[in-house]
Amino acid sequence: MRDKDKLLFSNRFTFEEIDVNDKDRLLEAYEDRIDSYWLKPAKVLSNSKCGFACGVLCVSIMECLARTQYAKFNKRRQQWEIDKKGFVDWIQKYFEDESVKKWAGRIYEDYRCGLVHEGRIKNLGQFSYYLSVVIELIDNIMLINPDNLYEELKKAFKNYLSTIRIDELKFLEFKRMFEIDFKEEIEKVKQMPN
Repeated sequence: MRDKDKLLFSNRFTFEEIDVNDKDRLLEAYEDRIDSYWLKPAKVLSNSKCGFACGVLCVSIMECLARTQYAKFNKRRQQWEIDKKGFVDWIQKYFEDESVKKWAGRIYEDYRCGLVHEGRIKNLGQFSYYLSVVIELIDNIMLINPDNLYEELKKAFKNYLSTIRIDELKFLEFKRMFEIDFKEEIEKVKQMPN
């Protein structure tokens, strides 16, 4: 985002304020970015009963976070990508809800790939605010409560942040992908007049 003459990293931080060598500040800015650009809008959508749109944001956040830890370089496309295994591994490591862990592969295939690439949920999947749980299977049709998914995603994000704050190797993985993903923005800010 851009605010007049500043390139914004999040609601509270500009790219000028990002220092990849200041771990605490970098993680504070990243937390603000995910919260202000992704999580809060997902909650607004869910509160408005816009489950489909909330779901798109939730699976996009899941992929974004999984990418920071499990991205692989695709030589053919010459870019870093997250695959199903990385997506599932991230969910299984950071989510607490057992149903989300159990069905992570279907979340990737039916919801993430369906919503993001095709504008639909595959295999008859649906969102439902009437579920008391996150995920329920009825006749092999997956139903997800978008509000409960959002709440579990928020907890998973906190778990992830706690891990990369204390595990130096996980932080270095995060930092590497951060520098790859935001290289152009960081370079552009260096060229901009103050």
